Amino acid sequence: MFGEKYNEMRLANYKSASKSPLWMASEFVMSGDVKKIKTTELEFLLGMANDFNWKSTAELNKVKLPYMAVVVTDVHKNIVWVNGYFETMTGYTKAEVLNKNPKFLQGKATDTLTLHTIRKKINGQRKFKGTLINYKKNGEEYRCNVDIQPIYNMEGIHTHYIAFETDR
Repeated sequence: MFGEKYNEMRLANYKSASKSPLWMASEFVMSGDVKKIKTTELEFLLGMANDFNWKSTAELNKVKLPYMAVVVTDVHKNIVWVNGYFETMTGYTKAEVLNKNPKFLQGKATDTLTLHTIRKKINGQRKFKGTLINYKKNGEEYRCNVDIQPIYNMEGIHTHYIAFETDR
């Protein structure tokens, strides 16, 4: 349904629980050209939406890959997947960020009021849209325009967060 490669990787994931389907997908897509990456990454996000029975995939229409970083976290705010542009934007590889809370990107110049607002909205399972200062792996600051959405399944259970980020 969501592509032959996705189904192959999902099957491989069930045989080896060490990686999520989207984690393996992100490894696959980086070997392709930009158009293929855009199509394949969105296909894998739709596959995740299908696997977790997400109520709506309308937010995925916002994805303007490859110039938008996409971060998916679980309900505990641990990163479960990032797309290729996240690596370009931050300098961190997928392996370095998996299972980390995205707050590791924040630092000294990150506005505390903005952080408080983000945490309040996220803890209340509400959307947040704004700009904050984050830090790349090399320590360089960058302006991160972020749109964070809680994701619910068809039963109304909160399963993930998805963040769409740009540095432009």
